[in-house]
Amino acid sequence: LVKSLLTSTRLDQSEILKENVCIYDEVRFLSRLVGPRLVQRQMMLKNNCDKRLLISADVSMLRELLTNLIDNSIKYGREGGKIEISAGSINSKKFLAIKDDGIGIPDKDLPYIFDFLYRVDKSRGRGVEGSGFGLFIVKKIAERHGWDILVKSDIEGGTEFTVIIED
Repeated sequence: LVKSLLTSTRLDQSEILKENVCIYDEVRFLSRLVGPRLVQRQMMLKNNCDKRLLISADVSMLRELLTNLIDNSIKYGREGGKIEISAGSINSKKFLAIKDDGIGIPDKDLPYIFDFLYRVDKSRGRGVEGSGFGLFIVKKIAERHGWDILVKSDIEGGTEFTVIIED
């Protein structure tokens, strides 16, 4: 919790150092880092990102955003399931989407998932540890970049987070 609070403070106080970043390469890099956890849960991570897509972002913040979303997909995804990450552009807007086929989020919880320390019903998490801080950080990073984040979820049908990226 202390580490999470320090992360939040750092995000509030640090300057955003944007550079051109290839999302495909970042997803490939992070998928190697989470590889052992994917193997442990017999999950597959598929990188469907456009290899040529560049966005203007602070690399360390983008990695934190992706890490939190991938981590949630691993925690709440189905054993033997899959995570799909896509990035591209539609109608001059860029997007990044992380989709899993896990337990989903109830409709009643969706308005609150980005709130500080909010956790969906603890009994649904199979004893999954967490502070309820990851999605708060994701939202903060998106806002610092001027991006929007949307979420769609179906109980037992998975969850998809989509970040609308404005350069």
